[in-house]
Amino acid sequence: MKHFEKGASILDVFGSVDGEGLAWLRSDLVKNKEICLLRGENVDIVSKEISLDVKLVDNLTLKDVERYDFIISARPLYLNRSHEYFGIGQIINLLYKRLHWNRLVCLLAREASSLWYSRVKVSETQTDTKSESLYMFKEMRHLGVSLALDSLRLLSIDVELRAHIDYLFIKAQGITGLPADLTFLYYNYFNPFFLQKMKPYEFALVCSTGELAAGHFPYHEWHKLPKENIVAKVGLKIEYGREIEQPKDMGTYKSVGDSEHMQIILLYAEGNGYAKMHEKLNRSNKTLSDHIHKHNNSVIRSGFCAPCRRGGGKYSGKIIKKGCSIQ
Repeated sequence: MKHFEKGASILDVFGSVDGEGLAWLRSDLVKNKEICLLRGENVDIVSKEISLDVKLVDNLTLKDVERYDFIISARPLYLNRSHEYFGIGQIINLLYKRLHWNRLVCLLAREASSLWYSRVKVSETQTDTKSESLYMFKEMRHLGVSLALDSLRLLSIDVELRAHIDYLFIKAQGITGLPADLTFLYYNYFNPFFLQKMKPYEFALVCSTGELAAGHFPYHEWHKLPKENIVAKVGLKIEYGREIEQPKDMGTYKSVGDSEHMQIILLYAEGNGYAKMHEKLNRSNKTLSDHIHKHNNSVIRSGFCAPCRRGGGKYSGKIIKKGCSIQ
């Protein structure tokens, strides 16, 4: 909220499975502001009560990051957790390209481990993930991004990453206690029982420049409650399509998944013959012909082709002929 008051945009990318980040939509802060919800594939969102834009997470641009006051990505807006992690990985990749900027972005990640999982989706190895994460921390200042991380355990964040923290807010430690490099706080500055049993609204603050503080957060009435259906309360209607079917290993060959089916339809509609399609996809003429006939028959019978609809294909409701498509 303090970042927003100073003119920064809010990019809320990670939260709990119940979609707590959507609670922004009933805050007074969003009144008359530019709001964008990010969704995954095969998810449709309709807002009944608030004016906002909805974008496929893959279609977010750097101009959008500058334009919108609030960009919110929440778990209920994706088919599953894997889709969410991959989508957020795409957002982080986008921010890497932010070589110049006019507006600071406050990037919220309410569980730090989720941020690393999203990097796994776009990194080949765990080592790559760690090095990319460290690089991201170092470069955030240059990219115009203020990263706000929340973690249940401070030690779940690598020490090389913790070294770049500017402000560390400590909440109730319970029986876990502080890590070794912060135990000096017990002896000279804070009552150990205070750190162990702080109320939910209390905190201790450690700054990278050496300052220390204790304080409390005011409770915001618009915050999500534990048992609350936040999707319904903010007036959203979400419809989920079927998850995209992936190719299956059948032993001697792989089945045709939804993505490849859409490629076949697209290539044929663009005028490619079977020889050219075989060269690109390495599929037999019979397989190619079967999927073209399957597509057209589905459109005639049901009004749409299911694999194309699941994948958002441009010809999902059209009969195709070589070189053209017809309604």
